[in-house]
Amino acid sequence: MEKKSPKPQPAASEESSFMHKAGEILHSIGSHLVDAKDAVAETVAKEIKVVKKAIKKKSAAKKKGPATKKTAKKPTVKKNAKKPSPKKPLSKFARKAKKAAKKSASNRMKK
Repeated sequence: MEKKSPKPQPAASEESSFMHKAGEILHSIGSHLVDAKDAVAETVAKEIKVVKKAIKKKSAAKKKGPATKKTAKKPTVKKNAKKPSPKKPLSKFARKAKKAAKKSASNRMKK
């Protein structure tokens, strides 16, 4: 039987160069993230200043508004609603129809 020789281990220099490259890549990604975060924070700070100025202008305009005293309003007189015109007497035909309707309704109730 032959003795198996152990597999050759990769050289230490190869491992360190791989780790070194990975570290450089992670560092560059991190620095890009920090730059982007700073840019966003700066933009938001500028926008906050603009919004605060706009709010101050609006509130100052509301405070300045009418400087004179407000006079009390006179109560307005309400107009009366139109009164319904008096009912006209029903014609002979309409009276008979109404009477017949009442009679038939009362007959239905009795049943």
